[in-house]
Amino acid sequence: MTVTDRSKATRADGSRKQRMLITFGEHAREFLPVESFFRLVHETCKALAAGEDDTVHLTGNIELLLIGLVNPDGRRHLEQTKDWCWRGMENMVDVNRNCDWEWGGPGSRSPAHSLALCRYQPPSIHALSTSPSCRYPKLPCTLHAAALANSQPPLSPCAPSPDKAFNPPFHKHSRLRARACSNTHSGSIKSEEYRGTNPFSEPETRFVRDVAVKYSIDAYMSMHTGAQV
Repeated sequence: MTVTDRSKATRADGSRKQRMLITFGEHAREFLPVESFFRLVHETCKALAAGEDDTVHLTGNIELLLIGLVNPDGRRHLEQTKDWCWRGMENMVDVNRNCDWEWGGPGSRSPAHSLALCRYQPPSIHALSTSPSCRYPKLPCTLHAAALANSQPPLSPCAPSPDKAFNPPFHKHSRLRARACSNTHSGSIKSEEYRGTNPFSEPETRFVRDVAVKYSIDAYMSMHTGAQV
């Protein structure tokens, strides 16, 4: 989905609008980003129709390219099985790690894994594809919220916790899997951070890459929460 002021084809100086790609719902158990997608679209369109200055300026200079649910099959699996801690796609592949940045290395297992979708390698920002036609995004940003396992009670039922009193209804194996898989290498299908069989093996990650290449994005933002249900 593209959100912009359609009455203005270019910026005031005649240059093309800046394009920002924002993705939501990469992990099945992270509900809030998908809801924030709907809220963002609703509030932006309402403010534009009302002629609010900030929104008129924003949409007159920027095209927001929004992918509201990157991982639909993982979300469907979670809802059908009631496994509220399911993280990846239905086949266990983690969207964040199914990319070609340092495949099998830091891009697949480091704490900075989400930046792999932007092929981030300090100090340079690389494109989502090695294609020479793909422009480098100027601003990659990945927003996360911690699982907060140490809070009392923990805000995430998927985070391992000794607090047995906090036990909301979710798949009986989920907490054990979250604990057992948290330190498992992403090359193992037993890991909830499984990177897949090869870079961009999944249609979901190929779609994100292809959108970035097609529209020559200038900025990229990935919205996450720490598994709060």
